[in-house]
Amino acid sequence: MLMNVLRKMLLGFLGGLLGTVLIGFAWTNISASTIRNRQAVTGWLDRSNFYSQAADIALENIEKTTVKDGGEGLPFSDPNVKAVVKNALSSDFVKNSVDSFIGSIYQWLGSSDQDLMFKLDLNPIKTQIVDGLTAYAKTRSAGLPKCGAVDGNSPVDPLAATCLPAGVSADKVASMAHDYVAGQKLFKTPVVLGSDIMVSQSGKKIPITSDSKLVAARKAYKLGGFLPIGLGITTLLLSLAIIFLSKKRLQGMHRVGNIFLTIGFGLLIIYAGLRYFFNWGTKRLASLPGGLDSHQKLGVDLVRVILTDVERYLLIFTVAYIVVGVIVKVVAVLIKRHHRHKDIPVVHEAPMSNNVPPARDLTPAEPRPLVPSAPPVPQQQRPPRPPRPPRKIQL
Repeated sequence: MLMNVLRKMLLGFLGGLLGTVLIGFAWTNISASTIRNRQAVTGWLDRSNFYSQAADIALENIEKTTVKDGGEGLPFSDPNVKAVVKNALSSDFVKNSVDSFIGSIYQWLGSSDQDLMFKLDLNPIKTQIVDGLTAYAKTRSAGLPKCGAVDGNSPVDPLAATCLPAGVSADKVASMAHDYVAGQKLFKTPVVLGSDIMVSQSGKKIPITSDSKLVAARKAYKLGGFLPIGLGITTLLLSLAIIFLSKKRLQGMHRVGNIFLTIGFGLLIIYAGLRYFFNWGTKRLASLPGGLDSHQKLGVDLVRVILTDVERYLLIFTVAYIVVGVIVKVVAVLIKRHHRHKDIPVVHEAPMSNNVPPARDLTPAEPRPLVPSAPPVPQQQRPPRPPRPPRKIQL
């Protein structure tokens, strides 16, 4: 009695553990195919149009930076000026820079290096912007009307002047534009190194590689490479343990099949919930006053692409678990039927033949010889009993 109770308790514990392992096995494989995969991450950025939108965001940051640190800044109200800066910040440059940064992160996660091996030199971009605006200022000033002479102290805006002062040539305006744009602080840090990337922790600026969360993520990244294999082996061992510890093997197989089906339908609910809440959140953001700005649109597009991949892999494991559960239960039913038919006694019938039976032999049998029997033994006869005298009746 006690052993039976302990066996049921052990089966309940193993069943719950198997369900937990199945969930972990699904999500570790999903993470291995998505966030742990560098190609998948760069694919998200490409499919969400991150590189083209990032150029517009960088353009906005340059505009804010030049106004804050350099006075009036560049005249971004002029579409030609904006076009020159945007052409310098091409999607190819953004893609190469971002891919290099992502590659350095994955290299750091898989190694024991202390710093990110990353370097981004923005000086060529600034040079391209300076040259482009210098050429634009020269072309623009050549078509301006003449105006009165100015003295040496009178300012001339090489990118926004409405007339060309007397004595000032287009080459002079181009030289002024070159010096003016080169003096602008287009980027906060022209050369960005991996050791220069800082984050805030407890009110202090520390290198990003010293962040406690990132250090924990590094350990999890190294451990995550072995988890899918380990959880897969554990799933197999737990399934076999449940089958062989059950009172009947077929009951154990049904129990394992039910666990797979339960986890499969649970993942299906998670899949439907992800789609519902993302669509609901997107509609809520779109209904805000003013709609979504460029940063929010970029974030929404990126999350949509990531969820698409996660949902695809989640649906694969959902279907796989349900199929495995159904197969295990069907196999158990077939084995039970096989044993049931095997226990029924089989009656072997004589094979029927279409041949004509042989003819009967009608020859009379030979008479058997008579054997003399023993003479009868005489039996002794008892003498007859004398009759009884009649009873006398007294009156």
